[in-house]
Amino acid sequence: MKITVSEITVLLKQVNSKALPRKLTIQRVKEIILFLIKKEGKEKEINVVFTNDRVIKKLNKEYRYKNTATDVLSFEYKEEPGCPGEIVISLSAAKKQADNYGNTYLTEVVTLLVHGFFHINGFRHYRRKEYLLMKKKEQIALKMLMERGFIDE
Repeated sequence: MKITVSEITVLLKQVNSKALPRKLTIQRVKEIILFLIKKEGKEKEINVVFTNDRVIKKLNKEYRYKNTATDVLSFEYKEEPGCPGEIVISLSAAKKQADNYGNTYLTEVVTLLVHGFFHINGFRHYRRKEYLLMKKKEQIALKMLMERGFIDE
């Protein structure tokens, strides 16, 4: 199974495309995901959903029993090999976090995208060792994305 850009779905739920960072088009999101798929050797269809705090809070309550907004949710569907995964990102949270962490809005959204990607591919951060491994993989991926012009820092 070879994943192509056309098999990566990007949805906007309760936000419009103007809410995305200026340099981040839907096509660019697909290219980032495709790059990560190739880098990690993970053949998996992926859905990416950009939304707001209200929608992600509802999802967080429904699936994680936490009645609070969060920045990113990841759903790994394991029924069969190559099964899809889903990444849901709150653009509202990304904007706030960008300011708090000293990132650009673009960098913060891509950071959440990378974080969600590793979650749907089996990485967790419940224990320190897992956290350090996942963080290292994320940093390497973000550096590679920066070198290729996907992010601007």
